[in-house]
Amino acid sequence: MRSSRPRTPSCGSRSAIWGIALLLVTGCSGPGEARAPALHPADTAPSAPACRDRRAQTLACGAPKDRLGVRLHRADLWLGEDIRIGVTDLRATLVPSAADAPVRLDTPTHFGISIHQGRVTLDSATLQTLIQHYFAGGDRGMRDVQVAIAHDRLVITGQFQRRGWVDFHLTGSVQRADGRHLALIPQTLSVNGQPARAVMAASNIRLADVVSVRGPAIRIDGNRILLDVLALLPPPTITAMLATATLDARGLHLTFDDGHHEPQVEPARTSRSYGLLYGGRLIIGPLHLADPRIQLVAADNDRLDLSLNHYRQQLDGQPMRLLPDVPHTTFLVPLAPWQSS
Repeated sequence: MRSSRPRTPSCGSRSAIWGIALLLVTGCSGPGEARAPALHPADTAPSAPACRDRRAQTLACGAPKDRLGVRLHRADLWLGEDIRIGVTDLRATLVPSAADAPVRLDTPTHFGISIHQGRVTLDSATLQTLIQHYFAGGDRGMRDVQVAIAHDRLVITGQFQRRGWVDFHLTGSVQRADGRHLALIPQTLSVNGQPARAVMAASNIRLADVVSVRGPAIRIDGNRILLDVLALLPPPTITAMLATATLDARGLHLTFDDGHHEPQVEPARTSRSYGLLYGGRLIIGPLHLADPRIQLVAADNDRLDLSLNHYRQQLDGQPMRLLPDVPHTTFLVPLAPWQSS
């Protein structure tokens, strides 16, 4: 028999915070899935007088914000099982799908990420996963597509549909086309094992005349392949203004800047790798937070992993800390490393 729905926990007083913190893990998991975390005061944190002396806006000291902000620094953001976004630094706002609603972290389809500034990297394994998912089923004009990086060139092989399925092998450079799209400029192209680019150029035949690709994220424009990388990603929906794009052996490096510049929020506790959640309203399981101040760190003091689909498992049994003597209630939350399947 289902029990009646519990009252939503409120977060209006510090005296309730210790009990609420236990819900942050145990309230977000099914029976037996998570162990209650140990909750301790953090050993170091900025005091209220220290906040007045700081030039940078810190997590524990900054004024409340109307919208839920996020900052990731030297962290890995996982969207799905094998889609890893390597973040050098990223500042964004989490936007609920319904106006004036809180952000429900457990439901990525119900909020979006609006990136203000950021530097991220997609490695070849992630690019391969995104492309394979996109062309799965063979109904977009290509199939069996494989992606690799050779120095500063992208290598794509597979089959395209033209009176049957035709093998192709393409290498090309990548550059920014506009604020949303990348352009892949073919350098070499072979069709059914035969060099084709020179013949096509001599015959004034464009790539778009030979290959037809269907779908919202990839299209062919003349001799360019236009790629909307953000449209390839699973939820949450990400909006951003692409500033630069470069390719090397480590992956595809993207920078974003939408022109929306605010004072940079710094961590409440010094860490080489972290994630910050602050301002607005946030729902995590049954817990409703107004103006949350949460600093995520790696439990092993290495690089922070944040999996939107599996963060509950990462929280399991980790000792959360409540920072003492700060003007705003602030949690230091360690996450265990996430290993994809």
